[in-house]
Amino acid sequence: QAGDVVLVPMYDAGGSLWNLQRIDGAGQKRFLRGGRTAGLFFLFGEFTLHGEQACIGEGVATMGAVHRASGSPCIATFSAKNLGPVARIWHHARPDLDLVICGDDDSHLETNVGREAAEAVAHEIGARLALPLGRAA
Repeated sequence: QAGDVVLVPMYDAGGSLWNLQRIDGAGQKRFLRGGRTAGLFFLFGEFTLHGEQACIGEGVATMGAVHRASGSPCIATFSAKNLGPVARIWHHARPDLDLVICGDDDSHLETNVGREAAEAVAHEIGARLALPLGRAA
């Protein structure tokens, strides 16, 4: 943390640090200008078992909450665009994992990019899919 800004390290599959996501007190999220984001992620928890469940989703706060609630290792991908590349990395590197793709509900947008990205990658790699319940009218 730097002042009221949370700094989230963004790692590649080899464990190298490439970028930081900065989250301010208002929830505004920014990456370092010109820094790499593709294929980078932040991991909550540790892998301890062969075949254990691991959850992959977009936001750091969301995946932190999923980790606290489930106790499972959780991987934040930072965006819907990066969900597929990161899920493919983990699926290839750890085919033993029981992957759960945690989709965002972007129904406030013209295209629900979070849900569509999660459904597509879950289908592609044979992972389970978790989506938020629909909003009440």
